[in-house]
Amino acid sequence: MREAWKFARFWVPFCRKYEVKIKYPDTYFTAAESANRKFVGNSEFEAEKKMQKYKEFEEALEKNSVNAKASVSRDHSPTIEVMTDDNKDLSLREMPLLVYVSREKRPGQPHHFKGGALNILLRVSAVITNAPYFLVLDYDMYCNDPASARQAMCFYLDDKISSQIAWVQCPQKFRDVKEHDIYSGKLNAIWRLGMGLDGKQKDIDVNLLKKTFGSSNEFIRSMNINHRPALPEDRRPSESLQNELQLLASCTYDKDTLWGVRRATSCGGFYHQPSFALQRIYFCLQ
Repeated sequence: MREAWKFARFWVPFCRKYEVKIKYPDTYFTAAESANRKFVGNSEFEAEKKMQKYKEFEEALEKNSVNAKASVSRDHSPTIEVMTDDNKDLSLREMPLLVYVSREKRPGQPHHFKGGALNILLRVSAVITNAPYFLVLDYDMYCNDPASARQAMCFYLDDKISSQIAWVQCPQKFRDVKEHDIYSGKLNAIWRLGMGLDGKQKDIDVNLLKKTFGSSNEFIRSMNINHRPALPEDRRPSESLQNELQLLASCTYDKDTLWGVRRATSCGGFYHQPSFALQRIYFCLQ
């Protein structure tokens, strides 16, 4: 993740400066030029476009992956790291916030499903940025069209249906699919909708909230859509926030709560485990 941050410090400004449409670097460097035509042929653009930075990034990933499997543990505390620079670079403010989250894993505690990982990401995000929307991508997925998230937002901004929606799934098209693929992986276009909860601005019993969402006061405070967490400009979480993040990313945080129970028996008929698990956190979304 740190290597990705180092590369992003070059790549994000490059894409913005030259209005690059295809932002996935591997595709950008192998496909037809997608930067604004007015920059093509410009000496400065051609100099910055050289793949040296990307090659250095790939080499660093290859080097780090050699011992990656040996370092994998199934018994460890939560790890949350906000990516930042050692020097106080003012351009940091222009960079997207990148946070590495590894949830707690303990023997005997389930940790193999995407729904549980998203539950923890939701809680951690709530106390760092309180962003109202999520875009979820698997590690082996990428999005070439920057307008995809905006297209999905049409559902959330529709006053007639937005209060009933938690998740919108975009069509997935897979490459290198076998000729006799029975799952239609080349274009598996399925839109899934989960139930949502509105009306959080009403008077609510705090004890009931804790019974549903767990004991974290900071997380419950984030449910107010106007709440803005106080992350310092240098993006280094305070000690109290670090302690709160450790709690929210623990594997037992939602034990003995109603988290994931309230609608577990009526999730729209989706019985495939990852999709079913996603519905568990419907009532926390805007």
